Amino acid sequence: CSRRPIDIEGISDRAAYDAVKATYENEYAPETLQEKEVVIRMVETQWQLTRVARLIDLAFTNGGDLMTTSRMMDNYSRHQTRLHRMHLELVRRMDELVAKRELGADLDDDAANPEIAPEVHPTTLPSENRPNNLHEIGFVRKESHLPEETEDPAA
Repeated sequence: CSRRPIDIEGISDRAAYDAVKATYENEYAPETLQEKEVVIRMVETQWQLTRVARLIDLAFTNGGDLMTTSRMMDNYSRHQTRLHRMHLELVRRMDELVAKRELGADLDDDAANPEIAPEVHPTTLPSENRPNNLHEIGFVRKESHLPEETEDPAA
């Protein structure tokens, strides 16, 4: 929360900040440390975006010199654009983390139930248990002109 106090429709800046924080925590329900850190950054970025929007409003309402107001608007707009990009990136990152968490939970559930456990692919087997016949691993079609591999006792 910024040290510069603002008043949003009679609500103190701390109460407004806490409301934004509670909204994000309820929406994303962070569980891991990484998720909690991303949510904190999202809240801070959203708070800064709110402040920049208010500063833009103040630049218009205070009037003053056209050149000064224009420079202020340009600076605020650049800051707002940068913050918006940061916020979108944080949302994308949070969505990835939540998807990863949910996928992990699904994999844990699947492993606990052998009826829906994923099929073991030959490449996940230890190398000594993997098939090494080209036909077995699917690199050659059965109707191919290559002869079947046989073990050669002389080799």
